[in-house]
Amino acid sequence: MSFIDQLNTETRIRQTLPPGVYGTTTVPGLKIVSYIGSKEDKSGNLRHSFLVAATGPSKEAKAAFKPSSLVDEPDFEGTAFMALTLRDTWLAPATLALAFSPRDKQGVVITDLAATAVAAGELKQAEVDEARQFFTDKAKERLAAANTPEITDDLLLEDFNKQMDNILIKVGTFFRLQDWKGVQRSVTMNPTDLVGTEFSGTVNKGLGNATTEVDQVMSKKKSK
Repeated sequence: MSFIDQLNTETRIRQTLPPGVYGTTTVPGLKIVSYIGSKEDKSGNLRHSFLVAATGPSKEAKAAFKPSSLVDEPDFEGTAFMALTLRDTWLAPATLALAFSPRDKQGVVITDLAATAVAAGELKQAEVDEARQFFTDKAKERLAAANTPEITDDLLLEDFNKQMDNILIKVGTFFRLQDWKGVQRSVTMNPTDLVGTEFSGTVNKGLGNATTEVDQVMSKKKSK
């Protein structure tokens, strides 16, 4: 291989997108420009990575900006990373019904979406029972791994709810991005199809402050 074949033709150094809030609930401020890849984490979850750019300045940049004869808007150059973590067991309808059921601060279910889905014929009770047992067993494993002296029903419920909260956050992000893309929510959608989606969200500093990453995706306001 000659030295010419080894020359780096990339002339631009990647610039980090400044932290801030980009966009509103109706007007997007960020755009997924590329899919980087996926990697399984130590828990067996699949972490999808994206590169995101801004379509306009952040709310903070607008507030601090002072117009001049040369520049009429603040800079919004740069890119940030965004991660979307998913797992097949999280995407099962019965699991989603359990995870998205509203609960109070004590973890008690206020609206049982699983029971509603069973009554409507959308789910079978056996599917709900199987999902509940799966994550209860997972709670036992997690508590045992943490050397919990006594695994009580209260501790099992607490860990079960933590797992549901995590699913709610992770899958909720997936669904919100689909809302911004303007497609029907689907658990089978390939995350690579999110490339090109414009959305609103918050960008913060990443690990070591060397990069920035999207740590929250806003909900899109539904049109009346």
